[in-house]
Parts: sequence; C-alpha cells; structure tokens
Amino acid sequence: MTLRRAVLALCLAVAVVGACTLDAEVDQDGEYAFFPSASPVDTDARPLSDLLIIEQDASAGVALVTLLRGELPAAGIGFEDLRSIAARHGPFQMVFDTPQERRIERARELLEDDELERVTLELDGEEWALMELDGDSLSDLGATRWLRTLSSNDFDVRAYAGVVELDGSLRELELEGTEHALGARLSALLDGDTAVELEEDEERVRIDYPAAAGSDYQRLDLLQPIERLAGDASLDGGIEDDDAGVELLPDGGVPEPPEPDIREAIVRNTLPPDAPFEVSFALLTDAFGQGCWSLERPLRFRVTQVARDYVSRPGGDLAVIHHHTERFELPDEGWKAAIGEAEPASYCESYRPAP
Repeated sequence: MTLRRAVLALCLAVAVVGACTLDAEVDQDGEYAFFPSASPVDTDARPLSDLLIIEQDASAGVALVTLLRGELPAAGIGFEDLRSIAARHGPFQMVFDTPQERRIERARELLEDDELERVTLELDGEEWALMELDGDSLSDLGATRWLRTLSSNDFDVRAYAGVVELDGSLRELELEGTEHALGARLSALLDGDTAVELEEDEERVRIDYPAAAGSDYQRLDLLQPIERLAGDASLDGGIEDDDAGVELLPDGGVPEPPEPDIREAIVRNTLPPDAPFEVSFALLTDAFGQGCWSLERPLRFRVTQVARDYVSRPGGDLAVIHHHTERFELPDEGWKAAIGEAEPASYCESYRPAP
C-alpha cells in the first residue's frame, strides 16, 4: 500500500491522544480507511441532558463510567443514528489509542480526592460515585472522545467519571431518580474455557466467535501494545544517550523515571452484530508494518458489543451507551503464517513492542 509517509508520521505524533483523520488517499485492496478513534455522537433535536457511557471490560470485571451532563445539544452532543453508524461499517481503521487500563488507573486516583463534586450512580442495586472532571482529567480518561472541551462560552456541560466493579450482565441503573431497566442485552460471548478459532484460505483469515445478538453493532480490534522510546531512537531500536543528563530534585535526589508511554496499535472494524470478521493477508501484512507490530509478541483480538438505550423524561432525556468488551489472544499459527514481507513505517524506529 502506498501512503503519504510524512502525513502518516504526523498522524502518529497526534495519535498519542487519539487517532488522526488523513485526507491522503490509501491505495490497496484491503479497504483501509483512517478515522478518529471515536467521534462525538450526532446532535439530536430532543433536549438530551445526560449521556452515560459505560465501558465494561468483561475480561477484567470492571467498567469505566463517564457521565456528561448539561447543555449537551449546544455542545454538539446527542444520540447517534444507527444509520450513520452503519455507514462506517466495513472499512478498516488504523488507530493508536491509550490502553483502557491506564484510564481506569487514573479514574481510581480521582476517586481518592474527597474535595471533588460527585454524582451517585446505582447499578443493579449497588451505589457508585462518579467524580467531576476538569480539563486535564477529561483528556486523561478519554472523555474527549465525546466532549472536546469543558471550557466554552457557548455551552455549560459538566463531566463525571468513576470505576465500577461489574462482573456479568448489566440489568438496571438509576441516576438521581431516573430508573431504567436495560434488560441485560449484553452478556459474555464466550465462557472462560472457550477460545476463538481461526480459519484460513489462500487470501484471508477468518476469526470465528458467537454472534453478539443483543447489540446494536460490534467493534472488532486486532492489536498489539507499543511503547514510545524515551530518547532518540537508533536504527537498531535502542535509545541514544542524552547529553543534557538528568536534572536532580531540590534535595539532591534523583526523580522517578516517567511512566512508559504505551499505546495500542489497533486495526479496527465495526460490523453488524451477526457479521463475520475477516481480514486479508495483504491488509494484515500492511497493518503489521504500519502498527509497528512484532512477531515476538502475541496478537490480541478484542470484541466490543455496543448497545444503546434512550429514556425520555421531563426536563431533558437520558441516553445510555454500553460497551461490553472481551479480549483474547490469537493462536500464533493462525496469524503469523499470514504475514508477508511487511515494511515497517519510518516512525517505528521510535517505538518498540510493549510487554
């Protein structure tokens, strides 16, 4: 595939906080497309006042919950029509995103601050606190995927987030007097003893798993984590020494090293609930190079079922978006044999495989 390398390198630099939309055409048979990692939902004519996003990691038994509250239509936030979602089905996306585990860690830190304003959310009879976010924590927790900023003279919107221990199906929620039965639409696709299966033909790999019958659509990811090198990357993947040295603390001590800058290099597809997931050898090989993947690391497969609900109520409606995610590792023999002569992108010199 021929890409405009300079533009793509710039995209990766931007991608440390999300992903990048490229105007450059992509010329290959795998139907590659580049989109933002997540787009704000469409503006809706109804007076939506609360948008609740539940991102459930079923593999870890935890969920990151984000609440946007206030003048949501003025902020361009509404409820996305399924027809506009369906229009994005099919093309693959290359996304560089922050691991959800990092966002959950940051949310747990916020919960320790007793001075922050909080909102109480009740899920299946158990109460959980959501803490108010500022501009920095809005970005740290990934809430900028729905709300770009809290600082605007055009609208008044507040954002809250928290961590919920959530194991199994989600049935009912209550948000400050508004009760809603979700009907347990989303549950685990596979039990703990079931593995995904790979099938190959001469041109593509097909990943088989049960259909997500209760969802509105599904988001499917192939990914490996990558780590940005702290210094200038050498051609062999090492780090060149910095002449500046390390600046000591006022007491003469050595500061703690910065946390590793880890991103997930993702090939993403959105599909209807019952559609099979297939990827061509050509696209997989190209993604291997563009995503800085390694044959020495496992390739992960992530299935996210997405279901949405809407509650009409006086004074402003409530929309709920529930993401139910499961993670699996693909058998090595199923995908490594499909990788051809992958040419790593030039920016891969600044990255290495993460644990």
